[in-house]
Amino acid sequence: MLSIAKVGPGHAEYFTSPSAAGVFSPAPGGQACYYTDSGEQPGVWAAAGAMGVSPGGAVTTDGLKSMLAGCDPVSGEQLGRRIDPGGTFVDRLGITRLRKAVGGFDLTYSLPKSVSAAWALAGEATREQIEEAWSLSVRSVIAYVQDNGVASRSGAGGTMVEEVPEGAAVARFDHYTSRSGDPQLHSHLVVANRVRCGDGKWRTLDGRALYASAKAASMVGGAVLRAELSRRLGWSWDRIDDRLHADVAGSPGHLIETWSSRRRDTAREAGQRVRRFEADTGREPTAQERIEIWNRAAVATREAKKLLGLDGDPHQRWRAEAAQLGIDPAETVAGYRTARRVERDAYDRPEVVVDGPQLALDGEMLDLLLAAAEDSATSLSDVDLDAVVYAAVNAAPGCAAVGRAGDEIAAATAKALRDRLEQRLVRCDGRWWSPGLVAAEQAAAAWLASPVPVDDAAVERIDIGGLGGDQALAAEGLIATTTAGSVLIGPAGSGKTTALARIAAAVGHDRIIAAAPTAVAAGTLGAALGTASSTVALINASGEPIPEGGWVIADEAGQLSTRDLAALCGKAAAAGARVVLVGDPAQQGSVSAGGMFDALAASNALPSFMLNQLWRFDDPAEAKATAAIHRCHKQGLDYHRDRGRITDGASDDAAAAAADWWELHRHCTTVISTPTVELARQINAEIAERRARTGETGEKVAGAGDRAIRVGDIVTTRRNDRLRRASDGLAVRNGDRWAVTAAAERGDLALEHLDRQAQATVTAAYAAKHVDLGYAITQTRAQSTTVDASLTVICGSTGRDQLYVGLSRGRAGNWLHIITDTPAADPEIAPDHTTPDKVIEAVFSRRHGWATATDVTAPAMALDDAKAHLATIAARPIRSLPRAAGHDAASLVVRRDLAAQRARAEGIDHHVADEIDDWLAGLNETDPHSAALEDQQMLEAEARLLEHIDRLVPASLSPTARPPEPAEGERRPTLGAIRKARGLLDNDFRHIDPQALEQIKQSNQQTAATGPPDNPWLVELWALYQRASAHGRDHLAPTIAAICDAPARRRIEALTGCQPPMGRVAAWAEQVRAAVAARRKARHHSPLDDLTAQRAAKVAQACAADAQRLLEADTQRWQAAIDDWADSGCATRH
Repeated sequence: MLSIAKVGPGHAEYFTSPSAAGVFSPAPGGQACYYTDSGEQPGVWAAAGAMGVSPGGAVTTDGLKSMLAGCDPVSGEQLGRRIDPGGTFVDRLGITRLRKAVGGFDLTYSLPKSVSAAWALAGEATREQIEEAWSLSVRSVIAYVQDNGVASRSGAGGTMVEEVPEGAAVARFDHYTSRSGDPQLHSHLVVANRVRCGDGKWRTLDGRALYASAKAASMVGGAVLRAELSRRLGWSWDRIDDRLHADVAGSPGHLIETWSSRRRDTAREAGQRVRRFEADTGREPTAQERIEIWNRAAVATREAKKLLGLDGDPHQRWRAEAAQLGIDPAETVAGYRTARRVERDAYDRPEVVVDGPQLALDGEMLDLLLAAAEDSATSLSDVDLDAVVYAAVNAAPGCAAVGRAGDEIAAATAKALRDRLEQRLVRCDGRWWSPGLVAAEQAAAAWLASPVPVDDAAVERIDIGGLGGDQALAAEGLIATTTAGSVLIGPAGSGKTTALARIAAAVGHDRIIAAAPTAVAAGTLGAALGTASSTVALINASGEPIPEGGWVIADEAGQLSTRDLAALCGKAAAAGARVVLVGDPAQQGSVSAGGMFDALAASNALPSFMLNQLWRFDDPAEAKATAAIHRCHKQGLDYHRDRGRITDGASDDAAAAAADWWELHRHCTTVISTPTVELARQINAEIAERRARTGETGEKVAGAGDRAIRVGDIVTTRRNDRLRRASDGLAVRNGDRWAVTAAAERGDLALEHLDRQAQATVTAAYAAKHVDLGYAITQTRAQSTTVDASLTVICGSTGRDQLYVGLSRGRAGNWLHIITDTPAADPEIAPDHTTPDKVIEAVFSRRHGWATATDVTAPAMALDDAKAHLATIAARPIRSLPRAAGHDAASLVVRRDLAAQRARAEGIDHHVADEIDDWLAGLNETDPHSAALEDQQMLEAEARLLEHIDRLVPASLSPTARPPEPAEGERRPTLGAIRKARGLLDNDFRHIDPQALEQIKQSNQQTAATGPPDNPWLVELWALYQRASAHGRDHLAPTIAAICDAPARRRIEALTGCQPPMGRVAAWAEQVRAAVAARRKARHHSPLDDLTAQRAAKVAQACAADAQRLLEADTQRWQAAIDDWADSGCATRH
């Protein structure tokens, strides 16, 4: 595993100090301190770059300090600009925090725990072999990073990539143990943040390239290590798991878990000691003080558990600890040569085991390799492709017969895999694309948009009584759609399920299947609709049939990968069913490559219906705040801040802070959501330990260490078990949350569901593998959860989709805890701190999601071809996606001109937003002594805004790189935001009498210029607004927006986050709008009457047989269009 952390000059002593790397040994006076292991060498320069060091030479403290300060380690010469020295700031608790200067990057490369355990138990000869293999894998990691992750940038905004021919200077430090005194082989590779580019100038390293190469470099190191250890020692390896990790076959798992648990105990104790130090001194501990704190924490945790001391030969101590667990060290290490590797059930990851000179690459393995590439990203860079192929390289004892070193074996195998993989991909714009993925997108989009007949009987039966306005429109619209696919978009708590239940009642419960990516989400939806339910994966695997001619309602559709959605469409097409995609683009997307739902929801390719009113929250003000967060407005957090629901602290404090919150809210149903699995595990351990310590929970019934489960604990099940049913008949599902009520016979667990009145019993074997503590879960798992109160924990790498999901789980209240530091790879290094506001700013600027490979709004595949292709995908849902015959994938991927158009659209949207801000700011800056702002001035201000927008279309492009003007059909995705801002109507005013339009335009302009304002209520309210205080303006803004013309109303609501008024104010605003519309329609009654007559004549001429029925329907639509036109200020550009 390879992790990256930023370091500065102040961290040099940590790496070079003898107390940084080895195992405990008694110091004079009896105090335990860190010293180097007997065979360990000091840090060495692994690469010189263009600096004056000698590769292989020892790293001195002064030399490392110079490198991290941007100077040459030998001469001390300043290389390029001086590095920002960083500094300190005082946080809200009065503690002096460190803001890190980025002088370099610490790449921490850790070996698998099973290898560290083998090294700990083995004799000297075997240890030397392991250390040689470790060294070779480290050199391979460095070489890969130098070739693929070392670059720089220049120019405004870093637009020019600069080559670094000599690479970067790298200092290497090998560490052998963890701070708890247990075996943990890892290397710190400190990469300088100063490199000499091809033009001879010294510049900073491009961190983006370094981070992008980290995963592939880690996969390279793992493949080399496996091949070299198999070659040297004849070891086999377990199957590579879902984490792309393999352990030595025959490893003592319970010993490894014991050591891992002890490291976590030490970390917890050290974190508490650091907090006490800060409280006592009012500052952070120095690097040396942190080391001493960790040393004492390690000693204290071992003494508390009556473990062996840390003095003497560490290997003897580790062997004694193994013996205490019933493990014979010599027998275990000797058994590695004959141990059988662990295979995993239903495993679908690619793996090539090198077991001799001949490499066997069968078609099934290559098919799985392509599927892994398709799942990893919509498109892949070269380093992405390397990560895929190196992750598939495993080894066996036959590597010894190859006659090559482990790095050569791994490289040759990876090259053979990559050559085969590239033959099945296409390259465009410097990236690799899967023709199968491209075809899947196009086929799914084409079928979803295909025509289907309306179910007239269901339309007649739909009952919308008691629904909200947006729910009623959605229910009526969805049931009357004429395409195979449709989209329902709604924030969390907007009543999507309620509207869908009316559709289920009208269509027939037996004709609908509720589907979702997870069993919990599918089961919840099915129970609410009264229909059958299933996961999408099970439907695609032919485990659950789709009703013939029925409906598939797919909830959490944004979490569906392209592969899953295409297979689901194939199943639905075969059954003659239609698909409703339900979700929210603001929530989290799929783990594997996807993006189809987001793309379809943002376009007009399918009938789409939006729900806006939130019903989940007890407090309407919280609903309003959540809606603002949904629209990416940071001001939505003001609601939580004003009520004291936002806290912050260091990462070491997060578990304790979450446990404190849980204790305060334990009287109701709760969930704590976190951005990472590890943080959820820490919080779970903290809460469970507190409850056990106070006697709230009973005997231990499953798990060990900090994953121990006791009677009374809250747990979550991690695997679907359709054969094991709860008392209500539902299966035990992945993601269900339970309370442990008792330990049954043979170690089975008796559970009670937290959300429904149901009990279940799971076997001891199931509990050991698939039951975890469930007080805290990741934000991905929390997306299907609704509780009374929730706590969301975020950090600097959290995305706004995760924040929104977390803060929309609780009905009665939602709390937020912000982690304000970024821990280094080694916990003894002081973390890099920031402020809560900066963390929030970073979160709102980031959304985790996918972009589709093609334009799915205009699929280029015929319907018959699409159906046939989807049927092929549905027949093999977990294999690689098939190509489409005669389908040119390269012409459909994101071409250069399309990429330019997307960039152009983003630039236009950005500038339009700025112009709207400036426009409103200009209104607010009107002379405060003015009694009123005349309606004419508002009209002029809006006209100026629209003129600004018109000018922005060419102005947003670079004069030196302006793409050709797109055709009208290609302008829709680019200018969608502009058309919304202009308030354009759809097609109702096109292709009709231009003279009538001109008459309306001139009449409207003349009235606006010379006549009285047609909205005197707005004039009066604006006068009040000008005289009001800031607080008063906040109260007036929703009312002003409610009686404005539609374009201004949408802009004001979007920019201020205000929600439409309710109650009497809403009724009054509706009367005002009706009066304004009546005035305008009366003003233009003559040309409107003419246009209406023309339209009726055209309908009668075109549809003689059904003229009367169609004319009645069209008249309603036409009148609605006129109402919208009047509500938009009688403005049209057609």
